[in-house]
Amino acid sequence: MLKNWLLIFGRAAMLGVALMIGGSLGITDAADLQPVSSQPVSSQPVTLHEVSPPADSHVAGAPLADLPIAFDTDATLTPLKIMTTPAYCFLAQEGVHTFKKEGDCDTRYSPASTFKIPLALMGFNSGVFVSKSEPRWTPPAGTSFFINAHKGPHTPATWMRDSAVWYSQELTTRLGMERFQNYVAKFAYGNQDVSGTPGKGDGLTEAWLMSSLQISAQEQVDFLQKLVDRTLPVSQKAYDLTRAILYREELWGGWKLYGKTGGGTLQDAARLPTSRPQGWFVGWIEKSGRHIVFAGFVSDTPEDQNPGSLQAMAVARQRLFWIINDIEK
Repeated sequence: MLKNWLLIFGRAAMLGVALMIGGSLGITDAADLQPVSSQPVSSQPVTLHEVSPPADSHVAGAPLADLPIAFDTDATLTPLKIMTTPAYCFLAQEGVHTFKKEGDCDTRYSPASTFKIPLALMGFNSGVFVSKSEPRWTPPAGTSFFINAHKGPHTPATWMRDSAVWYSQELTTRLGMERFQNYVAKFAYGNQDVSGTPGKGDGLTEAWLMSSLQISAQEQVDFLQKLVDRTLPVSQKAYDLTRAILYREELWGGWKLYGKTGGGTLQDAARLPTSRPQGWFVGWIEKSGRHIVFAGFVSDTPEDQNPGSLQAMAVARQRLFWIINDIEK
């Protein structure tokens, strides 16, 4: 057992945690992998203390979130990176009980690849998706790839794992605008605006990609609560298969993690992209019939250009550790 644990601090540290977690969990949103600028670590004094890891943890091969993260000693356990982040929220709820609510959880942002969760429900409920392994689609000719894993055939399971945008667009094209719009409305998903870029008529394939569709962290959690409660207007098959392809890993104490990242850039009032990266990690943890839904959102300054969704993942996993730790007393 490792006796001397590292204190991970400052901008460089949080980015390192995020990148390592992202690599271990297969995070491949193209927007998650933006260039990172070389910024000096802040020299402002802060109060840190060390976190003891689980007794069976070890550095080599241990889940990254088992490593301690340096944090402020106030009751909110705010990671150092988030203390200076322009926009941030972490929210975790179980039914009407709120475990943790930090930051601004009411402002809406583009859902980016977190929209694959409602898309999966649409696909399986409509019959366009048949199973975890069917349909097996090949990218349309002329498709551009930033991520090599997006090339070649994909299935619903690999689509969710690798976050292939073209597969989402093939699904919505096959659904058609009427069914697509009806699902978004029935799910009461965010602002329900699938019009897309003004004047371009691209809502069917672009609405959730830094465009018209917007959602807040609170609304993400409300939607996920309906998903785990199975109160959305979809079939049991749609619930079962969506849950299956969202599974990520088993966490501390046997809690199972389900979720999806999403990355991109913030928009201005005219829906035009800015240079400020944003990132999501949303989902739920479950054990023995209990479901705790959560949403984490992070944006950064243009100068930092850090992978937003990987930061959101890192922060969410730290928060979930403490929630689970309190439950397992």
